[in-house]
Amino acid sequence: MNKMSMEDRAKQFAPFASLRGYYAMVRKKEEIKEDKKELSETEAEIISNSLNKIKKGMMINLKYYNKDHYESLTGLVSEFDETYKRLKVVKTAVDFNDIVFIEEVEI
Repeated sequence: MNKMSMEDRAKQFAPFASLRGYYAMVRKKEEIKEDKKELSETEAEIISNSLNKIKKGMMINLKYYNKDHYESLTGLVSEFDETYKRLKVVKTAVDFNDIVFIEEVEI
């Protein structure tokens, strides 16, 4: 009877991913694609007024359009750039034109 080394024995229990990337691809296909909605003048004005109050370091909650769907995001504003009309929440950059909802979160 041959005795198997511990290393060879461990190899037989190593995970095998025959469909590498398959599950990520399936999850990507499951995302619901949405068209970007045009804001009314009233909605745009509300967002504009809210943006005027936002400062770096504030905790905010926002909903924005990201490529082909809407996402919600809550976090600290790490950058607020009026020139390029973009804000950054932690590491996620969001254009002002993509925001459909924004509010300050009380800590």
